[in-house]
Amino acid sequence: MDRFEIATCLLRGIHVAASLSLFGCLVFRQFVMPATERVWLTAVTGIGCISGGLAIIFGAGWLVAVSGTMSGATNLETVVTAVPVVARHTSFGNLVCLRLVLLTMTLLLLSRQHPLARATAWFAAGAALALQ
Repeated sequence: MDRFEIATCLLRGIHVAASLSLFGCLVFRQFVMPATERVWLTAVTGIGCISGGLAIIFGAGWLVAVSGTMSGATNLETVVTAVPVVARHTSFGNLVCLRLVLLTMTLLLLSRQHPLARATAWFAAGAALALQ
């Protein structure tokens, strides 16, 4: 295994771990944490936001790294031109982009207090994990 393959594996691993952390925060907030615990609500929401942000960043990095591998890229310019092709024309690219959209939607809904927004965030994070 070369350094590029190791980096790709690490990007995917961190992406999955951060996605699991985000989903865990949402499950904890919805089903475990008492509604009266405002201090915990802020902390759990903050951890969820950080986890979601990391999941998006490392998921995008994973997409770029795999795009470079698929195209046999030898320089940054080739990698950059390969990303849209992989994102649009491969199952891998479609699924990763869909996961990134779902994670972004989750982050946008995370701070909302409306029950429907919280349920939608929980569902979107779970769907992103299921697509893994």
